Amino acid sequence: MSVRDRKLLILWLAIVPVVLALGKVVLLMASGITLTPDEAQYWDWSRRAGELSFYTKGPGVAQAIGAATSILGHEAWAVRLPAVLSGLVLVITVAITSYRLKASARVASAAVLATLAIPAYWVTSVVMTIDGPYLACWAIAGLLALEVNRRWSEGRGAPLLSIALGWALGYGFLFKYTILLMLPGLVIYLLYRFVIRRAGGRVRVGDVLLAIIAFGYMISDVIIWNQMHAWPTVSHLLGHLGVAGGDLAVDAGHDRGGGKAYSPLWTLEFLGLQFVTIGPMVLVIALAIARRIRKSRFEWDDLLLLALGAPVLIFYLGVTIFTSGEANWPIAGYITLVPLAAREVAVAMRSIRARRVRWIANGKATREGILRRSPESPIQIAWHWSLGFGSATMVGLTLIAIIGATNSVSLLPDSAMVRRASGSPEVVAAVERARDESPNAFIIANRYQTAATLAYELRDQPVVSCASAWLGDRATSYDYFEDTRLDREPLAGAMVILVGSDAAAWRETFDLDLTILDEAAQVYRASQFPDLERRVP
Repeated sequence: MSVRDRKLLILWLAIVPVVLALGKVVLLMASGITLTPDEAQYWDWSRRAGELSFYTKGPGVAQAIGAATSILGHEAWAVRLPAVLSGLVLVITVAITSYRLKASARVASAAVLATLAIPAYWVTSVVMTIDGPYLACWAIAGLLALEVNRRWSEGRGAPLLSIALGWALGYGFLFKYTILLMLPGLVIYLLYRFVIRRAGGRVRVGDVLLAIIAFGYMISDVIIWNQMHAWPTVSHLLGHLGVAGGDLAVDAGHDRGGGKAYSPLWTLEFLGLQFVTIGPMVLVIALAIARRIRKSRFEWDDLLLLALGAPVLIFYLGVTIFTSGEANWPIAGYITLVPLAAREVAVAMRSIRARRVRWIANGKATREGILRRSPESPIQIAWHWSLGFGSATMVGLTLIAIIGATNSVSLLPDSAMVRRASGSPEVVAAVERARDESPNAFIIANRYQTAATLAYELRDQPVVSCASAWLGDRATSYDYFEDTRLDREPLAGAMVILVGSDAAAWRETFDLDLTILDEAAQVYRASQFPDLERRVP
């Protein structure tokens, strides 16, 4: 490697990602934008570090937030710090994978730019949900799978790398169970290459067992917790997909499909959302793969990266047959496809530069471009669109942070709403007034979003319960925490402050005599909460 390439590699693998990560931390500290409801929920989980798992997710997100806040305090920027670090890991890991695919500093730099240009990856690196750490684990697992595959193809074992691969998959599982969709592609690839085609090397059974043991160890707490509680997470996931056996009745209109027959709009909407969350990089990836197929240049490493990403994309596209999809569901699948795109982009851009030199030398006599007179190619055009779209996203999100920091109302009509992304300062203020009047009252909200926001925003950050399941909606993690369950002993006969829903719903559900404290904010008080039968509703 030349000195120039070495400097280029250091610039794009270390300096640029680290500087951007530091910039995000500074912006988050300066902006003062409070937590979104989901972030507040995960923060509330982090206060219960002893839980093996949670109703909807594994313990990973609570552990990550808990580690950050135990050192840095409970400010919003500290809660979001794991997201920033995860984004940093994602960028660097994708760049290393791209470099390993083809030992070229230009390919690695293209991979960094490609990852930064994908809006979904930018958002998940500043908003602390399960997605940021999960994406980082997906990237690490992809790189490790590539390295294990190379060792096996050379006839060598890879025990330590296999253990690390199992760990990465298991740790990713603690954040988001979707990482399991990487496994079908990995198994199919291994069977095809080493068993069917016998293309050099062999599957090392010992390495596979080590990976399985490491993976099983990492996910054991989730399995134990679900076994103890009759597998509620499975029920939740089925309900989330809007299918039978879930925690919501399909015919009740709660599921995303509303119990309706398939609508092509579900699939079209889902595909359209990919162009919003991933941007024109979808086209770059598609063109890169098509170019490789057309020239029959797929190598085993290429097929592996493609196999790792394809299942999650295919699975969620298939889900749209039953229900409408969410934009972020398949975003991990693009991670192992970015290196394929980065390599083809580097080749295409080098070719375009050479063609333009010749075109200029010939006096610019002919039109050789698609949109312009100068030489162009489809992948080069899509690449430039991707960089432009990604840059616009980065600038837009930065402006939102600056507006939140300066409270520049003139820049956005709803800057107050932007600043308070979690929603309802009026409700928080109304509950604070109610607590002043009844300082010993317990607080119960109608939805987990409201409960989590109140728990974070109220002074002294009290314990807040959630009555979602009792009011006819789905259960939440608050139904499993001993200090927030509505059937816990201290609540029986106690004074409570109720937040959300209308007064009639609270009266009918719990047979309460209510006092309306703030009708607009839907804040009520009841002097005596009933003694409920102990159950998860």
